[in-house]
Amino acid sequence: MNPLPWIAPPPFSPPDVERRQAWTWVILGLLFAGLIALSLLSYFGVIGGGTREAKGDDGPAPPRFSKEASGLAYWVAIKTIVPAMGQSDSNREIEKIADELKPSTQESPEAARLYAAARYEVGKPVEHLEVLTDSEEVGDRAFAAIYLDASPTIAEARKHSADLDDHGFITTLAKVHALERAGDEGARKRLLPIGTWWGIAGLIGAVLLIACLGLILWLVYGIALSQKKLMPKGFPMPCLTPLDGDRGAARMVLFVLIFVFVGSYAAIALSDLADDATQGVASSLAVAVVFIASLRTRLFGRATSFRQVVGDTHQVGKLIGWGVLGWIATVPVVLLLSFATQALTRFLPEPTHPISDMLPNAGAWQIAMLFMAAAIMAPLLEETAFRGILFPAVSRLVGSVVLGILISSFLFASIHPQGIAGWPPLMGIGAVCAIVTYQTRSLIPAMVLHAIHNGLLVGASLLLL
Repeated sequence: MNPLPWIAPPPFSPPDVERRQAWTWVILGLLFAGLIALSLLSYFGVIGGGTREAKGDDGPAPPRFSKEASGLAYWVAIKTIVPAMGQSDSNREIEKIADELKPSTQESPEAARLYAAARYEVGKPVEHLEVLTDSEEVGDRAFAAIYLDASPTIAEARKHSADLDDHGFITTLAKVHALERAGDEGARKRLLPIGTWWGIAGLIGAVLLIACLGLILWLVYGIALSQKKLMPKGFPMPCLTPLDGDRGAARMVLFVLIFVFVGSYAAIALSDLADDATQGVASSLAVAVVFIASLRTRLFGRATSFRQVVGDTHQVGKLIGWGVLGWIATVPVVLLLSFATQALTRFLPEPTHPISDMLPNAGAWQIAMLFMAAAIMAPLLEETAFRGILFPAVSRLVGSVVLGILISSFLFASIHPQGIAGWPPLMGIGAVCAIVTYQTRSLIPAMVLHAIHNGLLVGASLLLL
């Protein structure tokens, strides 16, 4: 007897009962191949600007040296809030960052700014700033003057600080350095966001604690499965025959077409009437309405409904609890798979997301819309399509729940805008959503898990601004 019942293929009736519609899988495969290709072309900058290209008039370009900037901010924070623990390690890591930036200082103002701040932070002489001193931009020349002036006065330091362009944390750090060079020893405590850093430190501690709890949950879940004390209930919408799988493929074809054409039409219609965040929510809402209505369409002799796709809705409180526990179990999975992302970013562009690009310049209304798009609309649409329809259909096609989890999770990850480097954590999230779906025969836990994850990511991004 199989000790892990979710590994066994789902039950099905004899294949000769109904006529297959295998062509639906061919069309679905071609559509996903096209979506993945477009996503990769955008990711590598072939179309749409890419992740390392400027975003045009709608917002600032993502920094080319974001990894080095994040590392510098992290180690400066460590040596500032826990100097007894992190002074020597921080200086060593900051010096490594400066060495990595040095080859680019002659051509990139961004690299030169980061390099200058990193060298000063570890007490080393600052040089190679010609790209700033020869710049036509007042802000660039002021930045260079902060580190090159021999004996600046407080007045000169304030003048240079006032002339700086806003480049985020590196600008704040340069202002601290300007005042410190002029003799103001209290500038660091006044200007650096130490309170925010303590909040981030607390957040990191909470994440690590939750990750430990998640590992314990996996252990308990594995033991319960092996002892058959916790038996999976199956798919929310049973997929008993090969034709049921073909119907699922056909409904996913409809989903992709609705997502592309209805979403695009709604965004174009609202392009002159609303901001990008509101357009995103309105487009998602239009897609959700049309897609849910399309479930009533009879395909190969049978219709369904949103209620059937969602599955079990009894004991909603218990299902929500499964979603919360599922999110806790997701944390260690995402952290572990994030190491794969770190490795991939050595060779590939760093993952980014339109929401992350919009948040820095968003007002209260835009933030509310971005939160709604991430924490409400995305879980509703993606869980209905990928876990409610695609997961059981693929499992039926390949005859394995585990392969169904892996394939549907890969497709879920691959159409996201983060690109290849962002696929591993996204696949982990998709896999855990599929597991709690199959365990409970309901999409509610996966929607709750997905909503918590996305909502907390938006909140963490706001904290880090």
